[in-house]
Amino acid sequence: PYYYDSGVYEHFMFLSYGGRPVLRELGEVDTGVTNEILTALSRLYQHSVLHCDAEPCNVLYDKRTGRCIIVDLMLAEFHARQPL
Repeated sequence: PYYYDSGVYEHFMFLSYGGRPVLRELGEVDTGVTNEILTALSRLYQHSVLHCDAEPCNVLYDKRTGRCIIVDLMLAEFHARQPL
């Protein structure tokens, strides 16, 4: 576990990223970028992680790689799967 601010955290990620906010970098988001963002959020959901603050300022675009990165998971919630 990770102890911080009188809390105990068992599920957390440390990330390193580069890029700038997607709207600032691209001006507008096309269908391909939108699909990439939705795919990334879906992958989080598949792993029982809800971002809880998904908005354009939390998506960075790295023009070096041409990829988007979902950031700011501070409000994210982990939901264990229900038993079958």
